[in-house]
Amino acid sequence: MLANRVELLVAMVAAWRLGAAATPINPAFTAEEADYRIADAGSALVVNLGPGAPDGGLPSIAAGELRRTPVGAALPAARTSPDDLALLVRTSGSTGRPEGVMLDHANLEAMTSMMADLMRLTADDHCLLFLPLFHVNAICVRFLAPMRTGSRLTVLGRFTVDAFLDAVELLRPRYFSGVPTIYAMRLAQPRDADLSSVRFCPAASAARWSSRDPT
Repeated sequence: MLANRVELLVAMVAAWRLGAAATPINPAFTAEEADYRIADAGSALVVNLGPGAPDGGLPSIAAGELRRTPVGAALPAARTSPDDLALLVRTSGSTGRPEGVMLDHANLEAMTSMMADLMRLTADDHCLLFLPLFHVNAICVRFLAPMRTGSRLTVLGRFTVDAFLDAVELLRPRYFSGVPTIYAMRLAQPRDADLSSVRFCPAASAARWSSRDPT
């Protein structure tokens, strides 16, 4: 249960290496909302911001307490197989409580390999990620797809137009991805910026949105 930060990704990959599954939780949830999702997922451990953060009454690790230096020994072999559960994500819940969707490692392999091929990613690419990491789009398409090709990834916190444009000008990413609302916010912002490093910027998560049907 963390906002966009590298510790979320590290904890997720660590869980997978051990053969465990991960379920990302929106850090803006109330304690009641978070505790429901923590319990419903059958969670064993919560990674959060520390004392005072929801944990469902379970053991927890604060993001700031995660190890930051190498252990000095070789890691044991990964315990993961293709049919192991990897991610438990949630539907939007538009007709009631959000329901869990179980994705195994074979699902993630198929999804990320297709996206890497479709976007023609190489080790020279650099993704600027600002979509929320409790969403499967950000995890699979903006994190795992570039990682499998050796690309670079930069994770931003909460999206604002100024922070986004500052990051593009400073870090020179080759691509990013947004939802229509984010692109509309950018178009409404009169500030000029040097976007010449960007080779493409896909849009996703809209029921119906295209160049021929701007509604």
